[in-house]
Parts: sequence; C-alpha cells; structure tokens
Amino acid sequence: MKVNTIKYFTVFQIIFVLLNSNLIGQTTAAPTNYFSIRNRLKFGNDLFSQKDYLRAIDEYQAVLKKMRSDTLLFKIGYSYEQMKCFPKANSFYQKLLNSKSLSEIAKFEILKTNFLEGNYGKVKTLHISQDSSDNAYYPNEAKLFYSTYMLDQNELPDSSNYKLWFNEATQSEVMKFYRRKINPGYKSETLAAVLSTVVPGLGKIYVGETGDGITAFLFNSILGFLAYDNFRAHHKLRAWIFTGLTALFYGGNIYGSISAAQIYNAGIRFNFDKDFKVFLNNHNYFSPKYYFMNK
Repeated sequence: MKVNTIKYFTVFQIIFVLLNSNLIGQTTAAPTNYFSIRNRLKFGNDLFSQKDYLRAIDEYQAVLKKMRSDTLLFKIGYSYEQMKCFPKANSFYQKLLNSKSLSEIAKFEILKTNFLEGNYGKVKTLHISQDSSDNAYYPNEAKLFYSTYMLDQNELPDSSNYKLWFNEATQSEVMKFYRRKINPGYKSETLAAVLSTVVPGLGKIYVGETGDGITAFLFNSILGFLAYDNFRAHHKLRAWIFTGLTALFYGGNIYGSISAAQIYNAGIRFNFDKDFKVFLNNHNYFSPKYYFMNK
C-alpha cells in the first residue's frame, strides 16, 4: 500500500513538473511583433495587390522610416498615380532619378504622369531631352510623345513616325486615328452662315440639324409672308411689326447656324479625344510590365 502511494505521488510530481514547465515556456515565449518591418511590408504588399493603395502607402512609409528601398518609393509613386494624384506620384518618381536600377523607369513614369495631367508641352520637352541610346524605355516614351499630337492643336508629324514607333498590334488603330485627325469632317461655320443667309434654316440642315432647319425655314417664311401681306393690305403698323420680327429671326437663324456648326465641330473633337484616350487606356498608356512590383 505504501509502495503504491509513493508510486502515485511520483507520477503526480512528474505531471506537475511537465505542466508547469509548459506554462512557463508559454509565458516566457516572445510575443509576435505584428508591427515588425517584415510584417508591415508583407501587409503593405497584400494591400497593394488588392489595389488598396492608400493603406498600402501608409505601410510602405512606415517601413521606409526604418530602411531605404527604391522599390517601395516606386510603389508609393505608382499608388498615387493609380489614385490620380499625379503631382504626388511625380514627387516620388523624382526621388528615383539617381537610382541605379529604377532611374529609367522613373523617367518614363514622370513623362506618363505629365501626359495623364494633360501637360503635353512638358511631355514633349521631357522626351526631346532624353537620350535614346541608353534608355530601354525610349520606345514607350516615343509612343506617348507622338500621342500628344493627337490630343493637342499642333500640326501632326509625318505618318512615318507613327509607323516607326507603334508595333503591328497597335499600328492599324493608330493610323485610323491619324486619318481622323487629319480629316475630322468639320462643318464650315462660314458656309453654314451663307447657306442660312440664302435660305433660312439651310445652314442647320447642312450641319445635320434637319428638324431645326425646317422649323427655321417655315418660321421665317411665315413671318415674311405676314409682313408682306400686311403691307399689301395697308396695315402699316402690323406690317412693320412682322417685318421687325422677320429681321430678328432671320438674323437669329444665321447666328444659330454658325453656333450649330461650332457645336458640331466641338462634338467631333470631344469624341475623337474620348476614343483616343480609351485606346490609350486599353493599352495601359504603353507602360512596360513591372514584375519587380510583385515581390
């Protein structure tokens, strides 16, 4: 009996020691540091991949306080660019101009952000100042450079430049836009005015507003007839009233035809710009693929 008691007591001691040592091990183990550089970088990359750019920027900037990383500077600039904060994006790309590995990419992105902002003159200046011999992204820049001429009011360069820099996948589309830009199909404001001077409403029919043109013709014709009819009937007061109305609406018909031509031409320019920007967006503004951002 005594031997059994000792045996049970010994087993109890062993279990107690094992449990106690396990508890001590748990309490003394170092807690997980969720705010370590490694964890914040991993979390930032997850946010970046999910396109949660604003929160990704916060994580990357926290990491940059502890270490230097050109990749993170680029990813912050890229994040701002995706959020259309182009000046802020530009400021981060500027920090990479002396980077050994990312300077050329940074130059392209600076040019692209200026393009996206509509600073086409700046894009031209930046591109012309680039040296094509040692810039791997010069062809990408050239595409944006020649694209500026599609969107501003300057004369288009020779079509051979577009055939040179755009590859087969995009060349046919670009040349369609080139032809649309050269021959936009504008309506002459002068011709619209002359036509409506000869026949009221004809200028509006010329610019495609057939219904308004017919209405203008009928309205001016009726007023003119009423003026004539009252003069013939010796109703001078009414005759002069209708004459004044006829002159007023006749002049308005001419001015309206000019305005209609202006609106028509503005619509052509708007649709061209919209279509060309959709084309650029579909091709990601000719940006290269940045595989290093997936790391």
